[in-house]
Amino acid sequence: MKSMISKIKDAPLALMTGAMASFYAGQAAAQEGSPEGSVGAMFDGFSTQARSVGEAALAISFAGGLFFVGMGLARLKAASDTQGQQVKYSEGLWRVGLGACMVAIPGVIKIMQTSAGIDGGEAMQFSPGFSGG
Repeated sequence: MKSMISKIKDAPLALMTGAMASFYAGQAAAQEGSPEGSVGAMFDGFSTQARSVGEAALAISFAGGLFFVGMGLARLKAASDTQGQQVKYSEGLWRVGLGACMVAIPGVIKIMQTSAGIDGGEAMQFSPGFSGG
């Protein structure tokens, strides 16, 4: 029983280790044709890795937000089923609120990237004043 619990606890570490090993193996295979010692090649590799980590963090934020919303709704449902007893709805409400914020983070970051023009496209163009007729 104890070994099964330790396997479950160590599963995220084993998963991350496998992902990092496959990532670095792919990076080594991709860099065989490029000059390894140049600063530009190192920066390109770093920026690619940073973008990948950022996209993964946004995906995890979205999934975690959905999880928190579900937990909050389940807590609110459990609180409403107490049949007249005094209950705290705040636990469910803060989980729903936190989950909604976590779900919104990727959208807000994408809007900021588009506005600043750092997502590969052109920046938004704003015209001064009101040009209504």
